[in-house]
Amino acid sequence: MKPNELKKAYQGIIIQPPTPFRTGSFEIDDAAYGKHIKYLLEHYFRGWKMGDGMIQACGICGEWDTLNIGERKHVFDMTMEAVGEQVPVIGTIDSADVRDAVELAKYAEKIGMAGVFAGPAFYDRPFEDEVITFFKMIGDATDLGIIVYDDLYATQFEVTREVLERLIKEVQNLAGFQESVSVVGLTGFERKLVLKDQVAMVNGAAWQEPIPSVIMGCGGYLMYIYEMFLPQEAIAILDAIKAKDWEKGMKQRERLSKLVGFMYKKNGLGDHISRTKLGCELMGLYESSTMRPPKADPNTSEREEMKTILKELGYL
Repeated sequence: MKPNELKKAYQGIIIQPPTPFRTGSFEIDDAAYGKHIKYLLEHYFRGWKMGDGMIQACGICGEWDTLNIGERKHVFDMTMEAVGEQVPVIGTIDSADVRDAVELAKYAEKIGMAGVFAGPAFYDRPFEDEVITFFKMIGDATDLGIIVYDDLYATQFEVTREVLERLIKEVQNLAGFQESVSVVGLTGFERKLVLKDQVAMVNGAAWQEPIPSVIMGCGGYLMYIYEMFLPQEAIAILDAIKAKDWEKGMKQRERLSKLVGFMYKKNGLGDHISRTKLGCELMGLYESSTMRPPKADPNTSEREEMKTILKELGYL
């Protein structure tokens, strides 16, 4: 997919499937992953139209940070084999080593992915010119469109409006921008939205503010949670947004408020990911909600709380 095509497609709900692991060995459970992708294709993406969303392989919910390069390529392969041409798929190529990011970008292009996704190199706080160089090196290595991710918490670097303007100017295949901000306005996201005609804009933490995000100009949004195992709930929000029925959309968000609050109640590293896996397990998609250490599996209290919430919503 060319950058201009990705810019048009990078809208709607961006789904990041978790990477299931086998209990004990912590190896990737290929069968469970394939089953989940098939479930999403049948229950969320059936009748897909441009702007409805796409799949992001090895996103943070896919625990790319616990996968080696070979495993990330394997997840890319499984996703593309399951999806084919039904829905656009982008691959997360985040890395502190630009060589790994370039290798993954080239591989994504080789197997026919729609684009690639990365934030600035992390751990040591980068300077602006280093961030520009990082993305230029990726851009020089692939013709695919690139989605830039801004996560101040993870990278210690904010992609400000000024930095984004430089990236648009200096990285020719830049197609989109995803902000990780739970409440619109906290990191100047509204200042960046003025660039929405130049790159696709997505709120990467729209689990809290899906409707206000769209009203302000976001074309896409990540819920990170219930769309993985309750896709019909996400479709209800998407349908309200398409119809510009903001009241209906807010009512649907309110319906899910207890679930959202539970999913993002901070207990430890990767907690919302483990609870997403727990939701997949309780809905019969996974055999277990195993996490790779040091991330912890859901505890007994979390398991019982999620069961109660799902029962209140009419499931289980």
